[in-house]
Amino acid sequence: MNTNSPVAIYVRLLKNDTPNTIQKSIDVCEEDIKREGNYVTQIFKEKNLDNVMNEIRNGKNKFARIYCEQHNRFASDRNEFVLTEFELEEHDITIKLVEGPFDSSSEIGIGIMLMMASFTKWKRV
Repeated sequence: MNTNSPVAIYVRLLKNDTPNTIQKSIDVCEEDIKREGNYVTQIFKEKNLDNVMNEIRNGKNKFARIYCEQHNRFASDRNEFVLTEFELEEHDITIKLVEGPFDSSSEIGIGIMLMMASFTKWKRV
């Protein structure tokens, strides 16, 4: 991905979140975005990816990548991750998990993200 690209931040809201944990996730992503020379056009704070994907499908937002702090903050399980990643790829949008750091712009990044997504649901049980 080129520098100086528009990007979005996605924070999945979880039951035990506080305003501090939400802001920490945003701050961690913003640091990585600045380091890579990109700029934020949208911050999504949602319980799931539905609203984010609806905005992308409707062409309301144009950005090259979605940043998320951790894999368990992006998708609730492997199925949601895979379906979302396939659809984002159709819109030329990549995913960057800052904690890794991994991104979906390479096959290795996608493979690692899939393994991490497989553990997401198990980790919450």
